[in-house]
Amino acid sequence: MYITRSAEAVSLGNKIEFNPFSSKNAEPDSPELIVRDAFEAATNGMHNPEAMQRLENLDGGADVGYWKLLIRAIENFYKQDFGKVASLLTEINDESMPGRLKAVLLFMSGLQDFQQQPSYHEEKLIKRVTEDSRFFASAVSQLNDSMEYGGQLFTETASLLIKEIKVLNFEAAERLALWALNICLQNDFDEEPLADNIMMIFGQAEGLRLIALSLMEVDPESSVVCFIRSLINRLSDKLISRNETEAWLDIIAALLPVCEQHESLVADISELLSMLDTEIELLFGLEPHKSDGDLPEQRIRMMKDRLSGTAAAEAASGDTAAAGAGTADEPEVFNITPLIGKKTPVKGGQKKRKQTKKPASAKSAEAVQLELF
Repeated sequence: MYITRSAEAVSLGNKIEFNPFSSKNAEPDSPELIVRDAFEAATNGMHNPEAMQRLENLDGGADVGYWKLLIRAIENFYKQDFGKVASLLTEINDESMPGRLKAVLLFMSGLQDFQQQPSYHEEKLIKRVTEDSRFFASAVSQLNDSMEYGGQLFTETASLLIKEIKVLNFEAAERLALWALNICLQNDFDEEPLADNIMMIFGQAEGLRLIALSLMEVDPESSVVCFIRSLINRLSDKLISRNETEAWLDIIAALLPVCEQHESLVADISELLSMLDTEIELLFGLEPHKSDGDLPEQRIRMMKDRLSGTAAAEAASGDTAAAGAGTADEPEVFNITPLIGKKTPVKGGQKKRKQTKKPASAKSAEAVQLELF
């Protein structure tokens, strides 16, 4: 799943006519879903003859044909038949969506260096393909075994493994935490004990971010609350730039339209946005601005406008340090809105979660939004 998401980030950026990554609600026999299943089978190490046969039988024109070639190239990459990889990739149009993944595959196969500095997305994909993930696979195997004995043992095992892996590989521990939270939601386990432990392991700001990511599709109301609370903590800990803050506001703004606007949620969000506004003003030296009467979407937009306006003024005066991170050469930030799927109920609704004070490290605006993949 994580390699697929990184590959999606690399491949987007051109005119998309056939996009298998947007197949969450596709029909079972749709070309998008067939290609996506085969792509995931080729990248996750789990041989799936049925998915590959469905792909071979699929006739969808040139765009689908390029995906067939790419998936076959990936299979041969893992077989270390790099000559076959090169042969298959030469038949893919560079301007097509799978064509944007050619440079990464050629580089990892030792066939061709990058013509220019690889993008953040490309570096992330290379790392996820080449990193030693044996300990991660072992942890997942242990957790799959524990699932047979119910949610309590699964939660306890997951918490111990996440804490252990965090010492060796912080990013892998985060991925395991997200996977474990999703398993709890899918199997109707009580996710609150695991969420509490994740808060203690990663700290309040980072723990809330992981919980928010796991809830995006199934419970966007709780997700947006967790995102706002996480951002408040990052601002109060002074571990976030203006540019990164704007990226977080984009995430929150994309979630708000799919939330049910019931009275209690609006009240909670309104209170949190007041706290958020105050923290933004304190960290970036903005003049106090009262906007309690505005809708949440309008308040988020106003925060972004105020941040952008101040950044522009500081840049014009030459105060680049105060203007925060970010340059005209930054890569285009991936659009997160299509990642929010149809909501399904979660047992227990919104829950209060314990909070432990431990700051997380700051990340660039692009890195923040890439975490949503």
